[in-house]
Amino acid sequence: MKFHPLAIALLLLCSFLITISSCKKNEKCNLDCGTHGICDDDTKKCECNEGWTGEFCQTEIITSVCDTLDCGEHGTCNEDTGVCDCANGWMGTLCDVQTMACDTLDCGENGTCNPDTKMCDCADGWMGLFCDEEDLCFGLECANGECNPITGECECEEGWEGANCDQEIIMICDTLNCGNNGTCNQVTGLCDCLEGWEGANCDQQIIDCSTIDCGENGSCILDNGIPVCMCNEDASGVLLFSGEFCEDCIAYGGPCPDNSTCTTLGCQCDEGYVLSSDFTECVLPESNDDSVDMYFGSYLQTDESCTDTSIDPAILVNYATVEIVPNGSIPNQVWFKNLAALGSDVIVFVKDNPRFFEIPEQTTLQNHYFKGLTTGSFTTLGTDTVAVIQYTLTPVGGIPDTCIMTLNKQ
Repeated sequence: MKFHPLAIALLLLCSFLITISSCKKNEKCNLDCGTHGICDDDTKKCECNEGWTGEFCQTEIITSVCDTLDCGEHGTCNEDTGVCDCANGWMGTLCDVQTMACDTLDCGENGTCNPDTKMCDCADGWMGLFCDEEDLCFGLECANGECNPITGECECEEGWEGANCDQEIIMICDTLNCGNNGTCNQVTGLCDCLEGWEGANCDQQIIDCSTIDCGENGSCILDNGIPVCMCNEDASGVLLFSGEFCEDCIAYGGPCPDNSTCTTLGCQCDEGYVLSSDFTECVLPESNDDSVDMYFGSYLQTDESCTDTSIDPAILVNYATVEIVPNGSIPNQVWFKNLAALGSDVIVFVKDNPRFFEIPEQTTLQNHYFKGLTTGSFTTLGTDTVAVIQYTLTPVGGIPDTCIMTLNKQ
């Protein structure tokens, strides 16, 4: 029989590979596993003895304090306490200190030397190597706990309380659900509710006016049980304020600046204050050295924000020439002549601080009715001098009208 050359070559290759594999399988493990393991020839890894781990079995597994505590020849490690129990005649953390003989060991007034153990036997209530430490736990029974030697008090196990740990804690709060709006009071067995909540389970929201602040511009009312702010009105019943908390003056379009009062015609500076140069604040005047004489002169009158909407506001711009003159020799009184273009003379009182004035209620000789509703202010802004006041007038035979009057000095 003749074999094909290729078949012969394949047979030789297989024989070679089998030989190599067999060699590797019989190869010995040469890892150094130290004294705590052996190298496995099959896995080529260290197999560690019990209590050791690591790639080369170099790390000891510590499962107990006693694995590392060496009590020497004169003691044994106590698994429960984790300290050395020393043989008679020896003491110390590692039982490596020999006790003294009784003729040299001083146990003081609170103990006596034991000739067998060569250690002090302490009287009741005392402890320590020389019986010089008071035993705070002496006579204290902790039924369900242990005494703390430092504090002399019982530390109770879970579920117990009291000085002697003899009072079982009844976990009322385990069954009482106070939800997200309260916490269970273990003493009373009731829910302590957060502010704004009430009920046995703190699930009822308290809805009253104590939860809302309407400030000085409104008052709280309950609308279908919901607290809301009812904003203030003026004497005639016109609503002055708006906003959730009545913070906005309606006629001004926002909160009034400090030292001013909201009216139906806007924010008016309080007595003693004048508008700032940019008309955004009410400020104290820069000087009070002025006199009533500064009023005298010719002015153009403009009325704004009038309640009589039948009149075109454009007509009321610089529509009257008003002369301010003294009222004879009477101090702090002047006449506003031709006020509102009615040809009438209106008496005006200038206050002690001449930057402010009032228009008293009066009927002129022509039977026109005038009354100032606010304290007027007299302001000099650069080269401009203006007098501003809110007033009401009723022309003879006409209807009442309320406006903000501005007099611009010429």
